[in-house]
Amino acid sequence: MVMITKLFKKATPFNSKDGEEWAPNSSTHPWITEVMEDQKAIIPSTERPGMFQMANRDLVALDTSNSPSFKRGDVVWTAFKIGFAFLKNDWFPELLPVHFVRVAESLDEPHSSTDETGWEEKDDEDELEPCANISILEGAST
Repeated sequence: MVMITKLFKKATPFNSKDGEEWAPNSSTHPWITEVMEDQKAIIPSTERPGMFQMANRDLVALDTSNSPSFKRGDVVWTAFKIGFAFLKNDWFPELLPVHFVRVAESLDEPHSSTDETGWEEKDDEDELEPCANISILEGAST
């Protein structure tokens, strides 16, 4: 499952003024401004996940910390909401990020090796047995 944050949202009387066009601000990317030129039904979403650094048991905005961006190897705690989308014949969950908090900063760039000399070879005869299908309904099996 992938976490997403919506780039656009439906324009409603609660988040836009009827008849008024959306106006970009200084942080609006030019691509968003271009897409919005002829749009009335959607507006850019202002909801973005918060990015923080844990410092002495306090949360500090990541962009004001000594290391203003996440880097590979950082330990990051994630808070998210689960939403459900219901369609006519289907439904699916969505993970919506709320906060990303760096709780430990990587001192060194992590690395990995593609050296396979220590790996055990697998013969075609060693295939796994298929598992029985089990239903989540009590006492039912398929």
